[in-house]
Order: sequence, then C-alpha cells, then structure tokens
Amino acid sequence: MRTIHKLVGTLVLISMSSGASLAAAQTAAEKKAADFRALESQMQQESTNMPSSSPPVDKTVPAEDPIPKATTMQQEIARFRAQEHTMQEESTNMPSSSPPVDKTAPSADPVPKATTKAERAARFADQERIMQEESTR
Repeated sequence: MRTIHKLVGTLVLISMSSGASLAAAQTAAEKKAADFRALESQMQQESTNMPSSSPPVDKTVPAEDPIPKATTMQQEIARFRAQEHTMQEESTNMPSSSPPVDKTAPSADPVPKATTKAERAARFADQERIMQEESTR
C-alpha cells in the first residue's frame, strides 16, 4: 500500500513541477514521455525482485552446472532431441504410477471403418440424429 502512495505522490509531484515550468516548452508527447521516464525510474528503483537483505548477484561467476555450448548444427539437433524427449516424458496427463498405454492392442469396441461415401453419409446421418435426440431430452 505504501508503494502505491509513493507512486501517487511521485506522479503528483512530477505533474505539478513539469506542468508549471515546462508547460510552454514541451509538447504533449514530450510531456508524456518525460512523465513516463520519471515514473519508470521510480518503479525500477523500488522493484528489485529480491529481498532487501540479499546481496547482489555476482554474474561474473560461472554457473555450477553450465550447459556446454553447441558448436555444430548436429550438436544442437542432438541437444534439442534429448530435451524434447525429456519434456515429453515429463508432460503426461497420466499419474506417474500408471503403466504406459499399449497402443498396439485393439480397442475394446472398435467402430468399423466406412469404405464408401454412402456408408459414411449414412453413419453421419445416424450419429447426427442420435445427437439431436439426446440434446433435446
């Protein structure tokens, strides 16, 4: 809540000072840009995304587990495939304890495939009729 009050106070001060002394010198666009720069500067000082007691991050120190740079296209492709494989394994809608699905087994109630246009049209008409009946119940 204090931050909002600070922002409002800053905006009031900026608008009062710039409105009184620079009104004649600045166009509307320049005034808007100056107000934005002042507000942006204030907000950047207040937002650090770190607790105030944390020391600044030393970006000159190398990472503990750096990823070696791929120097050839083959290395980039291999790294991408490995990463893609890992992500596909991790992103599943099934619980981790479930066994993998056997996609080679036939389904329990297979629907025979229509071989002609007439069969497809008749099947579509039947499905449409059934859906219409179910939706009006």
